[in-house]
Amino acid sequence: MRNQSQAVIARKISHPIGPDLTVTDFLIQVEIYRTLVDQYNDFLIKAEITRSKIRLNEKVIRDLKERVRLSTMIFNGKSSKEYKAFIKGPRARKKLNAS
Repeated sequence: MRNQSQAVIARKISHPIGPDLTVTDFLIQVEIYRTLVDQYNDFLIKAEITRSKIRLNEKVIRDLKERVRLSTMIFNGKSSKEYKAFIKGPRARKKLNAS
């Protein structure tokens, strides 16, 4: 509705604003600018949503890798390489010393 009323006003007033620019041309350029700004803002919102989904998926993948590693260690038992590496690792020693 607003675009139609602006177009009607622009038809009535068609004197030049500046060099080779009429009111109609100016209003068209303003609408194009507003459309571009809206599209840019939508793009930023979609990019932020995508980024948060990627972070969530990375967290899920890290959790799954850790679970697979631990289940492999449990399945293979205390004689496995994974278990020995876990016991020799600094994180495990800190956990064992804290207990």
